[in-house]
Amino acid sequence: DRGRRGRFLAEGVDFSLGGTADPLSGGLYFTQVGLGNPVKHYIVQVDTGSDVLWVNCRPCSGCPRKSALNIPLTMYDPRESSTTSLVSCSDPLCVRGRRFAEAQCSQTTNNCEYIFSYGDGSTSEGYYVRDAMQYNVISSNGLANTTSQVLFGCSIRQTGDLSTSQQAVDGIIGFGQLELSVPNQLAAQQNIPRVFSHCLEGEKRGGGILVIGGIAEPGMTYTPLVPDSVHYNVVLRGISVNSNRLPIDAEDFSSTNDTGVIMDSGTTLAYFPSGAYNVFVQAIREATSATPVRVQGMDTQCFLVSGRLSDLFPNVTLNFEGGAMELQPDNYLMWGGTAPTGTTDVWCIGWQSSSSSAGPKDGSQLTILGDIVLKDKLVVYDLDNSRIGWMSYNC
Repeated sequence: DRGRRGRFLAEGVDFSLGGTADPLSGGLYFTQVGLGNPVKHYIVQVDTGSDVLWVNCRPCSGCPRKSALNIPLTMYDPRESSTTSLVSCSDPLCVRGRRFAEAQCSQTTNNCEYIFSYGDGSTSEGYYVRDAMQYNVISSNGLANTTSQVLFGCSIRQTGDLSTSQQAVDGIIGFGQLELSVPNQLAAQQNIPRVFSHCLEGEKRGGGILVIGGIAEPGMTYTPLVPDSVHYNVVLRGISVNSNRLPIDAEDFSSTNDTGVIMDSGTTLAYFPSGAYNVFVQAIREATSATPVRVQGMDTQCFLVSGRLSDLFPNVTLNFEGGAMELQPDNYLMWGGTAPTGTTDVWCIGWQSSSSSAGPKDGSQLTILGDIVLKDKLVVYDLDNSRIGWMSYNC
């Protein structure tokens, strides 16, 4: 609510979140953005693992027509907005985007275009436009509705999961580090710090808070960002279960081309190199009194649970450079349904091996910390000081 935002937001741009980290309920968080004149509203997935805001555009090949998330889908039509304009190849943001493969130049039209490939193998293709974006600004004077011209993508071709109705939304809003991202565009126009934060509610009702701007909250733990990284790469020194450091090879987390540790709100679960993953699963098996069980269709270790998770499963600590992140059992377990007896629940380890069928399609051994880890925390991405902070928080 507004009060919770006001407690930690000094001044900035406010977005409300919907969605949930529960894979059985969609497994994504989304927000609503107002674009065009007259303004229309679009529901977009919040993704810290990419940089660009894009929405499905009319006409489109492969864009979903309905959503299993029970939300109405709206397609952006640049012909219906009086404030839209095409972005040329010489536009400064297009020039910068081309340096990082976020943009390319059409040789026939001189328009700025893009093709994005995501970790699940899906792609989105389209061209850039600039149009009015409507949003709320929080300040000491209260809440005000504001409009700015922002650059975003107009997607006309989707493939893979982006073309299905299972997790269909109107697009993606990337909160990455590059200048094309909405946080960086709005920070420059509003003269506010290059900082944004999210608080992902982990309970069944989901939702949460997403703000761009300075944070006034003491008690944060910070870890530095790995320099010159495109994503939000951090240094993970190790993992502890019940305060016992696990025997994981440090090379599994080193920042190389194939490994490294990324915080990514666009990923539902979490992925670890196979060696680290196997050590972790074995440690949980040894630390819990819950009965292990194999569940058909679940490519992970599951348990029969009757009682509170906190009474049966250990706490886990991610030991980052600069500080530790304490995790509760529901930060590494996901609900798998009710057992056939009807008297117990099935809970499964929600961390996955990067080598599994659900892992990165490029074969990398990345560690990706998704919503299951990030939920129920205030997470601060402080680009001005090249660091990420966190603290437990009632979202």
